[in-house]
Amino acid sequence: MQITYLFGAGASCQALPIVNQIPPRLENMILRLERNEFDFSNDEIYNDLSLQKTLDNIVDDLKWLKVSAENHASVDTLAKKLYLKERYDELDKLKRALSIFLLLEQLINPADKR
Repeated sequence: MQITYLFGAGASCQALPIVNQIPPRLENMILRLERNEFDFSNDEIYNDLSLQKTLDNIVDDLKWLKVSAENHASVDTLAKKLYLKERYDELDKLKRALSIFLLLEQLINPADKR
C-alpha cells in the first residue's frame, strides 16, 4: 500500500494540523471518538458489534499513532524508521491510522474555500 499526502497552498491550513500539532490533535480526536461525539448510536448499523469493534480498533490505532508520533521528530521520521527496519506491518498500521485521522480532521474542519 502506497499513500502520498500533498499539502500546500494554504487550503488545508485550517483543516489539517501541521507536524507539531499532530499529537495534540490526535489526543483530541481520540477523546471525541471515545465520548461518541459523532453519535454513531443513532444508526441502526452501529448496533452491529463488528462496527463497535472497528471503532475500538480505530481508537487503539490512533492512540498508538499518538504515542509513536510523540516519540519521533515527525510521523515521516517514524515511517522512514519502520520502512528501513522492514517493520511493514507497523508501517501499514501507521498509514491506516494517519489516513483515518486526516480524513476525520477534514470532515470536522473543512478546507478553505479558496
